[in-house]
Amino acid sequence: MRLRIAFLLSLSLYYVQLINVHLLLLSASIRARLAGASRRLGDSRANLLLLRVHSCSFVVGPGTDLTIPSLRRNFSLSRQSMKRYLPFVIVTGVALVALGSGTMLYRAKRPQLMSIPANKVLSGKSNESIHIRGNPDAPVTLEEFADFQCPPCSNFAGFGEELLKQYDSRLRIVFRNFPLPGHEHAREAALAAEAAGLQGRFWDMHDVLYREQAVWSNAPNARELFESYAGTIGLNLDQFRKDMDGEKATERVDSDHALGDSLGVKLTPTLFINNHPVDPKDKNPEGVRAAIDAALAGKSKSGA
Repeated sequence: MRLRIAFLLSLSLYYVQLINVHLLLLSASIRARLAGASRRLGDSRANLLLLRVHSCSFVVGPGTDLTIPSLRRNFSLSRQSMKRYLPFVIVTGVALVALGSGTMLYRAKRPQLMSIPANKVLSGKSNESIHIRGNPDAPVTLEEFADFQCPPCSNFAGFGEELLKQYDSRLRIVFRNFPLPGHEHAREAALAAEAAGLQGRFWDMHDVLYREQAVWSNAPNARELFESYAGTIGLNLDQFRKDMDGEKATERVDSDHALGDSLGVKLTPTLFINNHPVDPKDKNPEGVRAAIDAALAGKSKSGA
């Protein structure tokens, strides 16, 4: 971005210098022609010639001084006025170009999220690879792609419970694993949640992982803590250990992540409401509630 602005500024200054040279050449040419006309034709005929040449540029009013000295003086004043305001014109132009370039660059780099395709829309009933909290037949679905080691995701987990209480049977929340590569224990935490899910306790592990996030995120051996959490929520530990290393848990995590990749998910949490992405600027309590209300209103209008 800085290199682009510097290039545009240099280009602008180059054109300013070029314009200035042309102005000087034009000024010298006009002076020479006026002087020649003055010698050959006299002041009155030179004035007439000058008026014909510039008749498309200005209108001469009655009583206007049209002598050669007067015209030279006016031209000199005009050129000085142009030079006086030229820096302001340049600065304004460069600022507008930089602003436009910055806007285009922002739009180009901004992650583009697609709506969830029809063949990937959730059905009314849950299956073993989808984690739903709330009424399975709710008219509004909030789908979250999340990372267990992501602090904003932890905050959203608590907010999600508030939403379920507020909207009751009108809302369901779907959780999708999207562990980020920059979080050391995120994938292992996702596997722990899926292993708990294979024993029917996904949401219990989900809640514990977010509640204890600050502890296991900085632990040298997070696996031991995950196993202790599994014991706390009443899981069969031997089965839990096998499932964490098994194919089913891995397939579930990879399936969610692949879906997120296909939808353009880059950051967590990323939210979809009734298959439409929530704008990043609306990922706050007011924005999410407004999106849910809009989805409910849309359902009411359609009679669904």
